Amino acid sequence: MSLKENSEEEVKSKGTVDAVDALDVVEVAKKKKSAKVKVKKSFSLNDYRTNLDIEEIEYKEDEWIVLSQAYQDTTQLPGIPMYGITMVYGHPDSGKSTLALEAAKGAINNNILPIFINTEKKFNWSHANEMGITQEDMLYVDSIEEVEDICKFIRERLKDQREGDLPTDILIIVDSIGNVISRAEKVAIEKEEDGAIMKTAKVLTQQIHRVIEKQISATKRADFPYSASLLIVNHAYDSIKVTKLIPYGGNGVIKAASLVIRMGGIISNSTKVYATKNGINVSFAIKTDIVIEKNHITNISVKDKILCTAHGFIKNTTADLNDYKKDNKDGWDLRFDDDWDKYGDK
Repeated sequence: MSLKENSEEEVKSKGTVDAVDALDVVEVAKKKKSAKVKVKKSFSLNDYRTNLDIEEIEYKEDEWIVLSQAYQDTTQLPGIPMYGITMVYGHPDSGKSTLALEAAKGAINNNILPIFINTEKKFNWSHANEMGITQEDMLYVDSIEEVEDICKFIRERLKDQREGDLPTDILIIVDSIGNVISRAEKVAIEKEEDGAIMKTAKVLTQQIHRVIEKQISATKRADFPYSASLLIVNHAYDSIKVTKLIPYGGNGVIKAASLVIRMGGIISNSTKVYATKNGINVSFAIKTDIVIEKNHITNISVKDKILCTAHGFIKNTTADLNDYKKDNKDGWDLRFDDDWDKYGDK
């Protein structure tokens, strides 16, 4: 018996109301059987995007503040990125300041103004001069004492750039952020509150990660006439298990940075490199680790050793070391060389 005949028989065997329901079921079955698949309307992403009226922003190509050839060969990077934040951290005497000076020199060579914020009160102008940097080449500041004021100073320079009062590319260098604390931490220490150090970490997260990083990255827009970059030098301490080195200030700066470089080892800072002059061992360089820990520009990670000298980085090879000694050994003054005549008989 066919579907139709079967359905009609069922209708005849039921009452009036049931018959109507049964006929409805039959009609639905017929429609489903004969229905054709509808053709899906084509979707245009471009039309949808146009209807949203989203602003199309054009950005400049990635650019770099170029560092020495030794740095480039060792790290496989041209230098430090423009339009972003770089953090270099490590133990004392691990080569951090050499990297900062190379960055300042690279900026000067490319008509980028270095704005150097020195918090350690021990800036080595002799070292800077050896690398071809003078105080006239940069805006140098060493009077800022607290984290809040450092962040305010940076924001104000970025505002000056936006408003045309500082019409030039800039590289802001903070050496070092780990040497200062916040007003909030000072108050917590005076009150003997727990977690005082976290007060500074909170300020850095709020200011560097949530505010300053956004203002710096905005200079990469194609319609912005200048560039702004930030290099933060930071101290570090050993973790409890001595398996990693932890920068001061929490994760705020790390999150904001597109490039993070560790100088020196986890336990030790560096080793001295000696040469003999007039029968006396003279330390003329340090050998240190250089580790690319975070790289959101090229995604390359590198761990190697590099030599830090008064003139900048040199590669950790015998050939490069011998060439450097040959070119510079006459300039190595032994300790008290200038004072022998004055104190020699005493």
